[in-house]
Amino acid sequence: NSGIRDGRPRILSFDTAYDSIMSVLRTGMQWRELYVPNSSYITVFKTMHKWVFEDVFRTAYNRLHKLYRRQRMPRFYCIEHFMINVELRS
Repeated sequence: NSGIRDGRPRILSFDTAYDSIMSVLRTGMQWRELYVPNSSYITVFKTMHKWVFEDVFRTAYNRLHKLYRRQRMPRFYCIEHFMINVELRS
């Protein structure tokens, strides 16, 4: 197989999938209540499970956290809704 995919072409964009997944997680609505233009809630559901299996969310969080830490040196960290003051040492 030289990179040619069989089956239907992908019609669910990354942005639509991500926005739909976040909408369900944020609101707690049922998957079948999700409106996805040009696609199905089942496709979004399967995409989320694929991303969870491939650690997409954890990888994105870790990369964003690393980028944030490089750009700023925060004095406070929020862990489980508690603020912790960190003493900066030079």
